[in-house]
Amino acid sequence: MFTRRKFLEATAAGTLSSSMLRADDSAKPVCRRLAVISNEWVPDSPIQQIVDRLLVGYPHEGEWQTPGFKIASAYVAQRSDADLTKSRCKAFGFSVQRSVAKALRCGGRRLAVHGALLFSNSQEPLRNGRRSCDTSQSTLFDQVAKVFAQDRRSVPVFIEGRPADSLEAVNQIVDHGQKMQIPLLTGSSLPLTWRLPSVDLPYDARVDEALMVGFGDFETGAFHALEGMQAMLERRQHGETGVRSVQLIEGDEVWKAAQNNRWSQDLLEAALSRSNQLQGISRSLAKPQDLVRNGQLPKLVKQPVALCIEYLDGTRATLLMLDGAVGDFTFAAKASDAQAEAQIISTLFYWAPEPNFAHTAEHAHQIVQLMRHGRTTVPLERTVLVTGLFEQAAKLKGLAGQKVSTPELKISYRPNSASQYARS
Repeated sequence: MFTRRKFLEATAAGTLSSSMLRADDSAKPVCRRLAVISNEWVPDSPIQQIVDRLLVGYPHEGEWQTPGFKIASAYVAQRSDADLTKSRCKAFGFSVQRSVAKALRCGGRRLAVHGALLFSNSQEPLRNGRRSCDTSQSTLFDQVAKVFAQDRRSVPVFIEGRPADSLEAVNQIVDHGQKMQIPLLTGSSLPLTWRLPSVDLPYDARVDEALMVGFGDFETGAFHALEGMQAMLERRQHGETGVRSVQLIEGDEVWKAAQNNRWSQDLLEAALSRSNQLQGISRSLAKPQDLVRNGQLPKLVKQPVALCIEYLDGTRATLLMLDGAVGDFTFAAKASDAQAEAQIISTLFYWAPEPNFAHTAEHAHQIVQLMRHGRTTVPLERTVLVTGLFEQAAKLKGLAGQKVSTPELKISYRPNSASQYARS
């Protein structure tokens, strides 16, 4: 079973022994040379948002941060009319290479960077949990790991978004990280963004049930929503225990499940009450929380999806994708501690609008910590578990609400007790 302790023990020695990963505590940090590796580099994409912030700076805790990083080289597999590679190369003076290996070696014979940034940006839909051709992050990572093995040296790697399409593939990435002592950071930026109101699940709180509302189609929105929900639930009493079973409900069956109280209507009201992006006719006809009982949701949401999750410790959680009614991510949970009765906690995960996508600044800050110090406070296990949940959901599409056991998702860990989301 994969645990946080095993990963930290496996990577600690490499983090401390490598001269390239040694933390620099001086007033002027050593400039880090990074390689950017991506399938494409276009406007408003994660690569543009994150790399631009690393190059020119970003806000964090009320101050402007200038990492002083240098993009040394880039490999971009696909070019389109909107491609930004040439303009960024001209503005910041890095080389563009013809392969992943050449980018990591800056055209030379040996690894010549302090870290690697991996972006896939693939929009090809999953079919039964897989892609027709592998354009996922895992392919790029495999090529990076091959260079590390050949050159007998590793540096930190950031993998944007979902690192792989399957639990098997993400576990292979983790195994490479352990064996080759590669400090890793991956996952969504949603757990790191501002929350309105600014709340976290109390550390070690008892949780009976939780609910997350997301938007967009399932392929593009559910991963972010699951990461946000998991960032909350992993703080519950005894930490994360893993998942016992999942069930995917689609279409009109979602409304029937709601009528049968498959999830708490009070939690759904609390989550929707935090929404700041009402869609369609709901803008003028209702407060967001009123949508639960006024009959408007089935009219607004044409393709509802519910992913019902049962954890090994008995906690129940539901992800509701309600595109057409709301345009943001909201969360609610019924939680309690030893001194207080159970109460509902709810919040909005602020997804900043185009073109700024300001929430990616917190992701950039985590990357800076990874590249400077070879470590991060974001638990890798969170994304491993969410990748497994996402894969199961993709496999269950069209199977009429079938519930399946998930022994492979017995993934346990405890996150850092300090909250990780932006607060200024």
